[in-house]
Amino acid sequence: SIVTTPSVHQASGHVDNFSDPMVDCTESKKRFRADQLLWAKVELEDGTVLGYVSMVEDGDVEKAMAKAAKKLAKEKGATGSLKEIQIKDMTEATEDEV
Repeated sequence: SIVTTPSVHQASGHVDNFSDPMVDCTESKKRFRADQLLWAKVELEDGTVLGYVSMVEDGDVEKAMAKAAKKLAKEKGATGSLKEIQIKDMTEATEDEV
């Protein structure tokens, strides 16, 4: 459906300045909108980085990401407590984190 005329979008800057960053997954070969792909660093209290977990925004993100972080820690054979994960979307990732 048409919400408004194209001239309104042009005048508001939506046509020239619109950007919808995308992220390509090298494993699944799927493409996601960066603001809908969430991720978190999995790190032990001592600062050891175990890796990263990610998911598409859906349902109870915090619970699902915490579960994925625990699974990753178990797979890595990590001992010690995990730091609380900080969930971000891909638009907040630095070059080093990607």
